[in-house]
Amino acid sequence: MHGQMQDVELVEQEPSEPVRRTPAGPRRAHRWRVPAVVVGVALVAALVTYQASADARARADLDRAATVPGTLLPLGDRLHTRWRPSGDGRSPAFAALAGRHLVAAETTADATLRVREVDRTDGEARWTVEVPVGAVAPRAGAPVTCAPLGDPARSARVVCAVAGPAPSTPDSPGPRPTAFVVLDADDGAVVVVRTVRTELWTVHGSRVVLASSHDDPAGTTWVVLATDLTAVDEPDPVWRTTTPPWDRPVVIGPDGQELAWQDLQAAGDRLLLTDGDHAWLLGSDGTLLTALDTGAQVATLGRTGVVGLVDWSAASGFDRPRATLVADGRTLTVRDTVQPPTVDDGSAPDVEVMQSFDGPVVVRSGRTGGELWRSREPVTATLLLGGVLYAASPDGVVARDAVTGRRVWAARGPDTRRLATDGRVLLALSPSLTVRAYGLADGAELWTQDARPLVDDGSGTARWLTTGWGMLAIVSPDGLTVVG
Repeated sequence: MHGQMQDVELVEQEPSEPVRRTPAGPRRAHRWRVPAVVVGVALVAALVTYQASADARARADLDRAATVPGTLLPLGDRLHTRWRPSGDGRSPAFAALAGRHLVAAETTADATLRVREVDRTDGEARWTVEVPVGAVAPRAGAPVTCAPLGDPARSARVVCAVAGPAPSTPDSPGPRPTAFVVLDADDGAVVVVRTVRTELWTVHGSRVVLASSHDDPAGTTWVVLATDLTAVDEPDPVWRTTTPPWDRPVVIGPDGQELAWQDLQAAGDRLLLTDGDHAWLLGSDGTLLTALDTGAQVATLGRTGVVGLVDWSAASGFDRPRATLVADGRTLTVRDTVQPPTVDDGSAPDVEVMQSFDGPVVVRSGRTGGELWRSREPVTATLLLGGVLYAASPDGVVARDAVTGRRVWAARGPDTRRLATDGRVLLALSPSLTVRAYGLADGAELWTQDARPLVDDGSGTARWLTTGWGMLAIVSPDGLTVVG
């Protein structure tokens, strides 16, 4: 009936299964799962790429170091015996290190120049070439001089020269016929053979510089010329310079030969010609920059083109020698001498490394000759790589910025006398044959080794470590043992 209330019976139902709801948190995790995986993969890829890039940089650093004169082959975590030269006197003498190529050369009895590359890992010949040089009629065993030609990082070439016999007269020997042989250091292929008359020679970049003296009534003059021996046709001089005449004193030795100190050096963009008590400094284009009356002083050309003059004679006192430095036409009185680093990659090109007579290393400006900084400790050897000067001292090794002298790192190593490196590891060598290895970049000590067990000569006599030709070797009564 409409409009009247009715009784309603409420029936209680069984509770239904609750609705399962997914919490908000897991849904968020689901939403972010794919991006997180992507980020993780990207991170791993970045780390792999970084490591690959670091490895590539390390290989590139070692490759660059391999072309720096004097660097060792890559080192491991300790030294091992590599090889021993025969010591029978029949092996050609080491003559040049052209990048990573060690070249040995000799003159045979049949007027042949024999040149070979020595594998520094085992001492075996990688290639051997024989070139007839009968045109200059050298005697058997005549000395052969070789030098890298050009930039070894771009073109591995070496030039070797052997001269004919000197005249048996008391006069100045003057120019002699000299055979020059240019070879490809990679495989020994002969590039060119030239015969010229010269008295002195050196390499300046990709050119060979020749110097010969001439006597006439006006005095002695030197003709210096630069040439490209690899030119297809007979090469014309790139430049030619003649020194002013001067009166050269003649000193005859007991054997009837003239005694004279003559030398031709090249460094940076400078050349230094020395003859007795005179020297001439030339630019890279042959311009005569300075004439020096050296007297009893020994003239040395620095890496920046400065000239160091030191009088070691008794007149100046062996313990307090007189020394001067010629830089940019100015002469400075100094208490140090030019001491080039044993390994030098050409970095910090405007600094000159010198050794104080009191022991410390002194670094000067190659432009002005002024002192930039000096070490507090006495120094026995230096290396220059990547703008850092590494110095050996009685207390260990100190690495400093070559320009500012700021200390990069220091490591203790008692009685360090010599240094060697493969471009990644720095070796500190002591007279006791203890070798300490440090990371070149941070000075972290990597390992220490007693090198004496590497040589078993049974004599028990003193031995020592030596570096040269891009090798580390132990000298003992039985000869040389190359280690690395």
